[in-house]
Amino acid sequence: MSTAKTIGSRFANNKLTKWVSGSIRNKLLVTMLVAALVPLIAVSMFINSFASNSLMEQTFDRMTAVRTIKQQQLNNYLSTIKGQAATFAEDRMIVEAMEDFRTSFSKSRLENETTSADIARMRDELKNYYSNQFGTEFEKRNPGKSKGQDAVRNLGMLDDDSVFHQYNFIEANKHELGKKNQLLRPAASLDKSKYSELHAQFHPVIDSYRDKFGYYDVFLVDATSGRIVYTAFKELDFTTSLKDGPYASTNLGRCFRMIRDKATPGFVGMVDYEAYLPSYNDAAGFIGSPIYSGSQLIGVLLFQIPIDKIEAVMAERTGLGETGETYAVGPMGQGDARKNLFRNRSRFTDDLHKSLKLAEPLKTTIINPLVPVDTLATQEGLKGLSGTKVINDYRGEPVLSSWSPLKVYEAADEKDAINWVTISEMDLAEVRQPTNWMTRATLLAVLIGTLLVIGVAFWFSNSATKQTTNINNMLAKISQGDYTSRATVSTQDELGQMAGSLNKMLDKTLLLVQSEKERDQMQMAFMKLMEEVSDVANGDLTVEAEVTADMTGAIADSFNYMIVQLRKVINSVKDSTEQVTTTAEEIRSATEHLSNGSESQASQLLETSSALGQMAVSIQQVAENVTESSTVAEQARANAQVGSQAVQRTISGMNRIREQVQESSKRFKRLGESSQAVGEIVQLISDIADRTSILALNASIQAAMAGDAGRGFAVVAEEVERLAERANSATNDIASLIKTIQTESAEAIAAMEESTREVVSGSQLAQEAGSALGEIESVSERLAQLITEISSATTQQARGAEALSLSMTEISAVTQHTAAGTRQAAVSVSRLATMAQELRGSVEAFKVPATTA
Repeated sequence: MSTAKTIGSRFANNKLTKWVSGSIRNKLLVTMLVAALVPLIAVSMFINSFASNSLMEQTFDRMTAVRTIKQQQLNNYLSTIKGQAATFAEDRMIVEAMEDFRTSFSKSRLENETTSADIARMRDELKNYYSNQFGTEFEKRNPGKSKGQDAVRNLGMLDDDSVFHQYNFIEANKHELGKKNQLLRPAASLDKSKYSELHAQFHPVIDSYRDKFGYYDVFLVDATSGRIVYTAFKELDFTTSLKDGPYASTNLGRCFRMIRDKATPGFVGMVDYEAYLPSYNDAAGFIGSPIYSGSQLIGVLLFQIPIDKIEAVMAERTGLGETGETYAVGPMGQGDARKNLFRNRSRFTDDLHKSLKLAEPLKTTIINPLVPVDTLATQEGLKGLSGTKVINDYRGEPVLSSWSPLKVYEAADEKDAINWVTISEMDLAEVRQPTNWMTRATLLAVLIGTLLVIGVAFWFSNSATKQTTNINNMLAKISQGDYTSRATVSTQDELGQMAGSLNKMLDKTLLLVQSEKERDQMQMAFMKLMEEVSDVANGDLTVEAEVTADMTGAIADSFNYMIVQLRKVINSVKDSTEQVTTTAEEIRSATEHLSNGSESQASQLLETSSALGQMAVSIQQVAENVTESSTVAEQARANAQVGSQAVQRTISGMNRIREQVQESSKRFKRLGESSQAVGEIVQLISDIADRTSILALNASIQAAMAGDAGRGFAVVAEEVERLAERANSATNDIASLIKTIQTESAEAIAAMEESTREVVSGSQLAQEAGSALGEIESVSERLAQLITEISSATTQQARGAEALSLSMTEISAVTQHTAAGTRQAAVSVSRLATMAQELRGSVEAFKVPATTA
């Protein structure tokens, strides 16, 4: 209790307290300043703080949403290429190509009768290609680095079969560097092997698939020897062995061995990006799947994954402002040499040589050991943790960072797994720029408002107390005997009128004051009046001066009138504070109601956002299924094309059969015609035999008529007759046989004609089947196009749904912020009501009668 009294005493004796309580003017001035400036400053601080926090939270939400969308796009792309690798490896055409390439590869030299001298010449020309064409292009893409000699040393590891095929498909390939895949087969003068024929058959389909799905290269590798028996792009790794060849230690060799060693049907293996010499040290990643013929592992299909797809996804910067970027980081190396490196190009690549104090400008940040990313985001992300925080980035600049781990490839053996971190960042300075501008604008507004409030407060307090001050000064001078003093009339209100009346009264009073005694009486009256009204200076407006009949009575009456006017002013101030309190309470109630409504709206928006998120996931799944359908439709089109070709060959065979049947039918007709001619000859012989028999009979008659002289001739006639009978019998047999031949020939001709009709009918059916397959091929191609368009549209819908979900999330966040702001506004209004109560308390310092209204 004593402590409270001590504090109260110190407060009462404080100079500022005394100054405030010393006059009505000071009290009015301080009350107005407190009532106006405190809410103004409080509301300004609240608005600035709320806007700054909201902006920061919205930026964090936007960075997280962008990172999530990018990560989903990467996951979709990775899922697609894994499915394509497994599906393409099981395609019957790839299985046949693998079988044919691996069996024909080593026979090509023998089929072309290539000598040792020819191989030596090819090796020398390849050495020139490695040193000049490849070496020049390598140095062009990698200034200051020469790998041409390394490639030449690798050439020494190639066997004769590799040299033969590399020479024909690379060095002797007339297409320029980077377009070697346009060669279907070498010239017949260089290579007339079965392998070259197979390459012309399979390469267009495989290379078209590579180009359509955006792969850099496609490899077919023999599972036993590890030899790359086919590549689409024909770089220096073509024909080399991934078991013990020059590129066996690269990530391509590791990917092959992983798939071969862990091969099961449908297995997919993948390795991370590394610099790859045959591709001019560009970043190359590989993914593949085993190729089975029945239950036998015969090879491995490998895709070379370009970094361009990752770059395209991460380079999109919509919603990231001037300094925002999204990038992926993954580890590379082992032990102390392990570094976390970029998997896409940084947007600050051109400026990094300055911030990192590098000697030369960077060409790229992709897997560049000069630009490691060892930040809190990468450290936490590679531990499997997600987060959002203000950190220092790889440039040492403070940024808003949002990160999350990305499992690129999951494997049973942890050393084969591929883990990245996707990071979205924006410079803190850019995020705070609108807040800083708002802070400056708020400070300027507060400063201007403060100056205006101070000016108005001084003007009002001076206006309200100037006239009373003049009257008090005049009375003080008169109490000291200066009866010539007069009050300055500075206003036209009641106080000014009272000052004028006092001045007139004093003028009349001075005319009446003639003696010293009268002056003493008048001074005493004024002293009494001063004592009566002295409490007014301390805020006690309940006192009134006694109205007497002497000369101060009029002054007292005027003073009492002034007190009445002051009472009205103070009561008006009290009424205003009560209205402010009531209004503040109403506003507080309304803001609480608005806050509850905002919270309900935020809850509904969250539910809507969740539903949209689920819809976006469903649309994304549909897009993936449509993409898979596109692949199946493409395979169906290819199969229909192969079927159409087979039907065309069948039609050609049917046509040849029809021609042969028609030719056989003609021959049978000619045979029938010949048999008819033979029949006519037989008939002629039969007629001759008949005539010979008649002639023999006539001869016998003549011999009998001749008697003994004709007996010898009779014997001859009998022999001729027997010969005629035999000839007649033979001709009858021949005629019967010819008739049988003619009957069978007619039947054969009819059968051949029927066969011809059947062949023609079959040919027509085959043509109709070919036309139907052609239509199926056309429909399949159109279907593939439609499915591709549907896939593209579905992907766009998925992106739109994701964007809509993101927008709903942001709206929900803003609504939540609005609800929080409304609650804070309710608190501020409550504070305003409290301030109004305090103002009322300050006005209560003026004592007025209870009956005064």
